[in-house]
Amino acid sequence: MPASSTRSTSSGGAAKHTAQPDSARFSSLRGARKYTAREASRRKARRSPGGGFFPVTFASLESSEVLWIREVQVPSKSGGLGILDGRRPIQSGLEDGIVRLRTKRGWSAFFVSGGVLKSTKSRCPGSRHKVEVEIYSSRSAVDVRSLVESEVNLEYSKASLEVSFAQGDCAAELSAQKKFKRAKAKPYAFKNAEAALTDFV
Repeated sequence: MPASSTRSTSSGGAAKHTAQPDSARFSSLRGARKYTAREASRRKARRSPGGGFFPVTFASLESSEVLWIREVQVPSKSGGLGILDGRRPIQSGLEDGIVRLRTKRGWSAFFVSGGVLKSTKSRCPGSRHKVEVEIYSSRSAVDVRSLVESEVNLEYSKASLEVSFAQGDCAAELSAQKKFKRAKAKPYAFKNAEAALTDFV
């Protein structure tokens, strides 16, 4: 016999108990949860600015940030890669370099220490954007306008020395080469910071 729950009703002063199957109760709970999920999805869709804008998530071990943009350009392993709303899903490794974002106010540029880019179809039913982009990196993205020449040059010098001292130790040498590669890309990002913030790149 299936388990059931009881509820009491009053008729003419006398209490009467009627059985309500648990399956019906659980069904109504599931329906409520589905309704809540649909409402949340619709609210998210209504917040989408539309007009060619789509969300880009910068995620690292230190932080996570979502930006609404019109276009993103990244330094992929196979060369420069641009993404607009509606592009087919794609996944690519990233080199150390500049990520450019076109927003309502123009272009923004960030230095990323390698990572992975993942572009998927919108996971929000009814949304006005067709693409969602996620950029994962071990370090937080750095605004190119915040790069300081003396600090960039000092990091490059330290990385060069570390490569020299690591000779003969495979593990240390691999780590030093990775740091040197990142330090070598930063001076380029510093020199091209102004150009990265314009339409002509």
